[in-house]
Amino acid sequence: MYKLLSILLCLVCRGIAATPLSASPLSALPLPADTLASSPSLQMRDVFATLPDSILPTVTRNNRLDCIDFIENNMEAKVRGSFGEYVTLEALTPTYLRFATSTSAYIEMKLLPAADSLIICFVSTVVTGADSLQLKDSSVRFYTTGWQPLPAFDFLAIPSVPDFCTGTVSSQALVPLAKSAQRSLLDFHPIHATLSPDSPALTLTLQIADLSIAERKAARELVRPITKTWTDGKWK
Repeated sequence: MYKLLSILLCLVCRGIAATPLSASPLSALPLPADTLASSPSLQMRDVFATLPDSILPTVTRNNRLDCIDFIENNMEAKVRGSFGEYVTLEALTPTYLRFATSTSAYIEMKLLPAADSLIICFVSTVVTGADSLQLKDSSVRFYTTGWQPLPAFDFLAIPSVPDFCTGTVSSQALVPLAKSAQRSLLDFHPIHATLSPDSPALTLTLQIADLSIAERKAARELVRPITKTWTDGKWK
């Protein structure tokens, strides 16, 4: 039963990812969506409190408010979600959040400036496997602060496999394996996306755990993460 609940949570998360602002009291939550969109004191706690159930149906509004209250009082922000599994608010700043929706899935959110407003970068990640065979598969979405979806391609161009393959293998013996690894990655290449809590940075890492043992050895030298910086309203 526990495994079934974990799988359901992973599937939900797979379908589901500025300048610090002054704090506002918890009693001020929730703000209406239209107020959020224009509030000069908007911060991540407000955004998380008003997150629609349709985006994160496994966690209730009361769950989210409890987690905000706990973490702001230096307590472990861990409660039981709708499926009975623990969910945890792991990090919360005025512009950043990391929230574990299960033992194998989590979301990150970042408030970012765009034109004369703010937008939400929403990253959801599902983790499968363990240790050296672990795969992290992320999706990146964008919303207004009123939780209206925005076209992702307006803000982020996902790199192709060759874009990640910028390293140099250490020996000629690894060259054929590096080429083989690159061909294999073209067939299936999950990408792990992670937001920086402290800076406007998004790091994309091509996952190589599905490769053969020999290919992984070469891929560790060949494949490099790509870090993008939020510039002029886009990840560049």
